[in-house]
Amino acid sequence: LRNVDGKLNNKPFTGDLKLNNFSQPIVDLKFKGELEASTVQTLLGKDFLRQATGILVTDISMLGQLSRLKSRKTAQQVKISGNLEMKDVFISTRFSGIYFKEVNGNFQFTHNYLAMSDVRGKLGKSDFILNGFFRNIVSYLLFDDQPLGIETDLQSKFLDLDELLVLSFGQESTGQYKFEISPNIYLNFNCSQDRLTYKKFTAQSLEGNLLVKGQSAYSKKLSMKAMGGE
Repeated sequence: LRNVDGKLNNKPFTGDLKLNNFSQPIVDLKFKGELEASTVQTLLGKDFLRQATGILVTDISMLGQLSRLKSRKTAQQVKISGNLEMKDVFISTRFSGIYFKEVNGNFQFTHNYLAMSDVRGKLGKSDFILNGFFRNIVSYLLFDDQPLGIETDLQSKFLDLDELLVLSFGQESTGQYKFEISPNIYLNFNCSQDRLTYKKFTAQSLEGNLLVKGQSAYSKKLSMKAMGGE
């Protein structure tokens, strides 16, 4: 199919598609257009995305045998690249209680690598702006027990650490949590927050580096204003 154009859920798109072998499809796809976020939920399945709304402006290409996405050993043989812009996206994930809203920003992806540019939104009472990248993102989303690397600048006007820890590690009904770090996660955040709260503690003008590696968390060059001082 060459130079195809039309509308998908009333959103315009253009694209090319070459399909070899209907029993074990090999796809060569180029797609450019607007999608409702719910369309991606249908593609990825509800095991990962519980709900998704908003607009995705896409310019993507994919080349490879679709069945290879079912195995972690062969998933990276499917070549995926392109750009994605999010507009006012709301996402609820398979992780209980975690909801992203008012998400806007640009993503560029090549194979298993995802770069973020001015990605901003809200998670509960907290807000964020991210500039950085994910490593091994496709394998992490598709398969269990896969490593994920995140290196990014994290800016925020307000972080509610109580809420974030409960959302990530506990249950909202009890307000308690058990802090555990997955051995599959590597994080390197350059942080800058205007205000942060944790129980009775409040900090302002917080800056520093947060490194999560080998199930341990480290902070470097951490500075803040708190308790009447600096």
